[in-house]
Amino acid sequence: MKANTSIFIIMALALIGRSDAAIVELTYNTLPSAQGWNYLTSGPTENSIYSVSGGNTLTLNTLSTGFSAAIYSQLGIVDNTLSYTLDTRLRVLGSEDPGATDLVTAFSMGALDTQGTVILSFNATTVRVNDKFLAFDTSGFHDYRVEYSPGAGYNVLIDGVLNAALSGGVGDLFTSSASELYFGDSLFQSGGTTENGNIEMTKFLFEQPASQSTPVPEPATLLLLGTGLLGMVGYARRRSVT
Repeated sequence: MKANTSIFIIMALALIGRSDAAIVELTYNTLPSAQGWNYLTSGPTENSIYSVSGGNTLTLNTLSTGFSAAIYSQLGIVDNTLSYTLDTRLRVLGSEDPGATDLVTAFSMGALDTQGTVILSFNATTVRVNDKFLAFDTSGFHDYRVEYSPGAGYNVLIDGVLNAALSGGVGDLFTSSASELYFGDSLFQSGGTTENGNIEMTKFLFEQPASQSTPVPEPATLLLLGTGLLGMVGYARRRSVT
């Protein structure tokens, strides 16, 4: 879809220190906004594009909604000094640019922090992790897992099998100014275009164990609520996310 101007919804926040374990798991009896997630949008209302069914499925459908984005975000979750895992199970029922291998993605999710940022993105025939692409049929349900280790990088598993093409070292990590967990239809822009999609997700689980050492105190006050995800232009620039 074409647009003459970029849409930016910018959020800025202080990094929040924590020493307890972080476990964030989505349930499917209510929309994520009722589970403590912030709903961020460039236009579409939550109920118009997201729905839950059967107690086990979250559906997103932004096809034909225009130059738009709609994501869920939780702030102060990720600590890049600790290992974490991000698990999801989903399928892509449709996307406006099925074979896109540029900035344009139908659905994405990520664990953001100053060094350990990993973003997992999907189109109908492509899986992307940061700057790495894999031609893959996403029309059926598959299990995707990201395993991050500080100082080492990340591994990506599909249906329990390590995928070397998508895994990366420290040099493949993105950086971010925010500590944030997110998923949804993000407004990544390439040549004035954006891609929408129709996705069903039955699992979203982020786990990060508690630190075994004394944590370094950090500011715990949010300076400004927000993120640059909805209007992020530099997605493909390895060292800059927001």
